[in-house]
Amino acid sequence: MFGQLIRLVLIFALAGAFMLLVTAVFAPWGYYLGGHFHPLPYWQGLGRMHVASAGGDYILFARVEPSSKGSQMHLSTSLGGVAYLCTPKGERYRLSLGGSMPRHLPVNTTGQPIHLYMSKKPLWSGSGTDARRPSINFYGTWGDRELVLDDHNSISSAFLPDGTLFRGSVHPPGKEVAHVTLKEGSYAEFEAACPAQSH
Repeated sequence: MFGQLIRLVLIFALAGAFMLLVTAVFAPWGYYLGGHFHPLPYWQGLGRMHVASAGGDYILFARVEPSSKGSQMHLSTSLGGVAYLCTPKGERYRLSLGGSMPRHLPVNTTGQPIHLYMSKKPLWSGSGTDARRPSINFYGTWGDRELVLDDHNSISSAFLPDGTLFRGSVHPPGKEVAHVTLKEGSYAEFEAACPAQSH
């Protein structure tokens, strides 16, 4: 029994090491997101944005990493990850994250454009669009240990003026562009910041 457990641990460790090696060969920039080296190929950060037409301040946390899945943009590099959004009411949404950057990236991605799209992951694949709300988009540029982004009106489109999630069928398009700078940071920092939003 103990021998089988050791064997399983070794298999998982070798699989993990193999995936890290594949990333190092095909997407070395994953280790330098945010303008500096980190031992695991992902970057994470958080930031606060004010959206007056959607109830006030939102806090966004995003973890970004190379992805082998197809991108929504033709001839671009695919990204994956996870995001968390804290609303002015202190509600928290876990979002599936995808994205894209230009192909043939340099190892240091500082100054490179980025598109991130996020939506709630439904419990089953057959769920309708309602189950994927909120669905938000961000466009911007990599800085030194930061991501400078704007949401192309997606927050003000996804949420009502009191900060609650829009669940109807015909919501007017958002009219306010939200700007946010994600600074390198941990999920624990997001956890600590989100309850402070509660009323």
